[in-house]
Amino acid sequence: MCRTVVRRAHCPRRAPSSGGHRGAGPGDPERQAPLTRHRRGGGIACVGFALLLPAGSGFEADPPEAAHLALLAVDPRAQGAGVGRRLLAAVEERAARVAPTVVLHVLTENASALALYTSVGWRPLGTPVPHPLSGAPMLTLVRNLPAARRSRTGPRDTLSR
Repeated sequence: MCRTVVRRAHCPRRAPSSGGHRGAGPGDPERQAPLTRHRRGGGIACVGFALLLPAGSGFEADPPEAAHLALLAVDPRAQGAGVGRRLLAAVEERAARVAPTVVLHVLTENASALALYTSVGWRPLGTPVPHPLSGAPMLTLVRNLPAARRSRTGPRDTLSR
C-alpha cells in the first residue's frame, strides 16, 4: 500500500484552477520521508510517510515563505504508537533548514489529526475553507520553526531507522 501511495504522491498532476493551489509538480525522493519497521521473519513494512514540498507550493492563501506538508499518512495498524509524532518531528527538522514556517491543511472532521497537530504546537491560520475537491471544511495550520536550525546544507534522512 505504501508504495502505491508514494507513487501516486509523486505523479505530476495539476490541481483544478478553481482550487487555488499553486501546483508544485512532481515530488522527488528528498521530499519523501518514509518511516519503516522491520518485520519478524524478514522484510520491511512501511508504517507511515510524509511528503514535504518547498515554500510556495501550497495554496494561494498560504504564507508564501512556508514549506508545505502536503501529505502525512500512517498505517491504521500503527496509529496511536507515536508514528505520526515521529514523522512530524522529522518534517519540522527538514523544513526548518529551508523555511521559517511550515503549513498543512486538514479536514475539520479529522479530529485525531487535529489533536495530533495541535498537541505538538501547530496553530490554526484563519477560518475553515471548502476543500477544493470535496468541498468539506478544511483548516489551515501553521508551525513556526526555529531559525537556529536553518542552513543551506539540505535535508538529511532521519526517518528510516
